[in-house]
Amino acid sequence: MIINTYKKNNFYNKKGFTLIFAILISSLLVGIGIAITNLAIRQLSIASVSRESQLAFYAADAGAECALYWDIHGKTLSPIFYFSSVYDPNQVGTLYCGSSSATLTSTLGTGYYQNIFKIQYTSSSCAYVSIKKYFTGRNLIESSGINDCSASVNPYRVERSIRIEYH
Repeated sequence: MIINTYKKNNFYNKKGFTLIFAILISSLLVGIGIAITNLAIRQLSIASVSRESQLAFYAADAGAECALYWDIHGKTLSPIFYFSSVYDPNQVGTLYCGSSSATLTSTLGTGYYQNIFKIQYTSSSCAYVSIKKYFTGRNLIESSGINDCSASVNPYRVERSIRIEYH
């Protein structure tokens, strides 16, 4: 009789273990699911910032290329940077980059002429470009591209710059 009672009590004691084991496995799976979801959200955020950074870089590159194009070809087509600044240091003109136009302002600095323009692209990106032509023959183009030039506040607003120096 004592043996039968022992086996019967042992059987009833193991019933709660299955429930505890199921709760433990369920909470482990929920924790893994939360960790994977958190990782996916962070990856999406990084991808979004990367895309915005790329837009800003492309805007800066396009602005620098436009300035370089007009500096090289403007001497034969129409004097945009160098000669226009020599004749009228405060000249305001218009130049075209692709389908966008920009208002060019020229100023005389100490030892150089500076030409500045902002170009707005079809997306919300834009570029601020500065061209300095030193009297020594050195030329400097600085182009800052911004992914979102709208007036609204954007937490993902990114600026990238390119600097080109040549003689």
